[in-house]
Formats: sequence, C-alpha cells, structure tokens
Amino acid sequence: MMADKLKERKAAAGGAEVTPPSPPQRHEKWKRAQLKPSGEYTSEATRHIAENI
Repeated sequence: MMADKLKERKAAAGGAEVTPPSPPQRHEKWKRAQLKPSGEYTSEATRHIAENI
C-alpha cells in the first residue's frame, strides 16, 4: 500500500524529491488485520464493527 502511494507521488512529482507517504490510518490497519485471505471478516461481530468504522 505504501509502495503504491510512493510510486504515485514520484510519478506526479516528475523527478522532484518526494517525501515518503504517511502510514495507513489506524482503522484501516485494524480492518485489514481482521480480514481472512478470502476477503471475509473473521467473525460476524468483527464485520459489524468494521461497517460502523
């Protein structure tokens, strides 16, 4: 994810020095940690919480 952001910033900058992208937000990391490789959440309660975020 951060590598993709860095590539986009480098392309947009056109060769100028690019600062590294900010890390993902805490809620985004939490949601990704609760996902199975198939894309489903680990439990129904987790899915409900993720929808509220």
